[in-house]
Formats: sequence, C-alpha cells, structure tokens
Amino acid sequence: MSLTPDQAVEALRDVERARSRSIAFYSYRVSSPQVIMWGIFWFIGYGASDLMPTKGGPIWGAIGVAWFILSFLFSRRSTQKAAAGNKGQAWRFLVIYLTFTVFIFSTVAIMRPRGAEMGAFVPMLVAAMYTILGLWTGWRYSAIGVGIAVLTMGGYFFLPAHFLLWMAFVGGGALTLTGLWLRGA
Repeated sequence: MSLTPDQAVEALRDVERARSRSIAFYSYRVSSPQVIMWGIFWFIGYGASDLMPTKGGPIWGAIGVAWFILSFLFSRRSTQKAAAGNKGQAWRFLVIYLTFTVFIFSTVAIMRPRGAEMGAFVPMLVAAMYTILGLWTGWRYSAIGVGIAVLTMGGYFFLPAHFLLWMAFVGGGALTLTGLWLRGA
C-alpha cells in the first residue's frame, strides 16, 4: 500500500506536531525546578525587602548570585541528560544571564528606578521574556509571562503601600505554583 501525496504531507505534519509538543513538554519539565526556585527567591527577596527596605540591594544581590549558581547547576544537569547535540547549552545560559544582568544594571544606572518602580521593573522584564519564549517553545510560557505582568501591574497600581508584600506572596506563590504546573505537563 502506498501513500498519496496528500497523505504523505499530512503524515509529515503529524510528525512535526508531535515533535513540537515533545520539545515543549521537555522544556516545561526541565524549567520547572528553576521556576519553583524563582518563586521561592521572589518570596524571600520581596518579603525581606519589605521588612528591611534599606537592605534591598544586598538582599537582591545575594539572591542574584544564588540564582545564577543554582540555575547554572540545573542547566548543566539538564544538558548532561540531553542528547549529544544539545550539550553546548550551558554557555548560552551564561551569555543570556550576563546580557540581562548588564541590561538591568544599565537601565537602573540610566533611569534610576527606586522602591516599587524597581520592584516592578525586573518582573515586567521577566514577564516579557516568558511571553516571547512561549511564542517559540510552548503556550504555557506565554501564560506565565502574562500572569506575571498582570499580577505585577495589579499590585503596583492597586496596592502601592503593600506592593513588596504582594510580590512576595502573590508573585512568589504564582511562580512556585506555575513551576509545579510545568512539572505536571
């Protein structure tokens, strides 16, 4: 039995859909621990910044270093488990991290956001990154990005006196729950 050209085209489309879904689900599972970790770091960082406002810079500096080290370890572990063609990903992670770190520090140096403005800036950048990532990898990342943006803007405009606590509990909690959601994908 031979395939017609239309059947062959449809079979190739099915294979491509299966490949895309497999990549998305693998990506969700691999990124799940990092999203959970970010939720915990947001809870600690925003909560501590609310309790000790003058220590916000050092708190977030320490969290940034811890995040970098742990994310690098997660990235190495996941690339070691991946196929041989994907093993060179660790350097890309480093370049992406350094790019966003330089971008954040440069923007802060130029615009000098403080307090709630600074507390909203980084989550909005993270929201944009997730939303864009979702366009290529899987819709759940876009959902994370939109969720972070909505929660951040909602807290910033409707709860300005309690914005840091809002981000600690709602932002940190949402990321932790989202990481669990990704793990179950």
